[in-house]
Amino acid sequence: MSRILAVLAVSLFVITGCSESSDVQEPAAPAVSFAAFDVFGSEFDQADSVPVQQVAASPSDYLGEPVKVSGTITEVCQGRGCWMTLQVSDAQLVRIVMPRDEDNNYLFTLDKGMSGRRAIVQGTLDESTLAAFEAPMHHGGDTQDHHEGDEHTEEDMATGLELHITAHGVLVEKMEETTDESVESTD
Repeated sequence: MSRILAVLAVSLFVITGCSESSDVQEPAAPAVSFAAFDVFGSEFDQADSVPVQQVAASPSDYLGEPVKVSGTITEVCQGRGCWMTLQVSDAQLVRIVMPRDEDNNYLFTLDKGMSGRRAIVQGTLDESTLAAFEAPMHHGGDTQDHHEGDEHTEEDMATGLELHITAHGVLVEKMEETTDESVESTD
């Protein structure tokens, strides 16, 4: 009889252990590896980023607040890599500026050849005229006008409001490397 009870107990244990339980938690989906990105500034979790168009559609909801946005890089400062723009629409961009320290040195800058790549930015959203935005870029030792040739009218500089994000961190998707096998021959 004790042998039958032992077999019954083991069978019950095996059946219970193999049944599906709602208490079992599924493993979380793995986050995208930082190996897929070039990291500038602070690393951050990109999981809750929103398209830049969402923030640009209702900027008053985000002004002065931390944001994480994703979008396509349309332009990078060719002087120092101290700003880039993300495409919102054909007529609108959001400028991403790199932060400075107390001595007015850039904490980080970007590679100049990143246009066309996807980026995720963590920072603080602000709105200002282009003149107010650019003034601090040339203050305190930044005497060389590395933005010479930028095409802005005086009216644009004084009246046009622009959204910009002061970045704490920027993740830029790495370019896929081509191998000799992936290059087709034209022979």
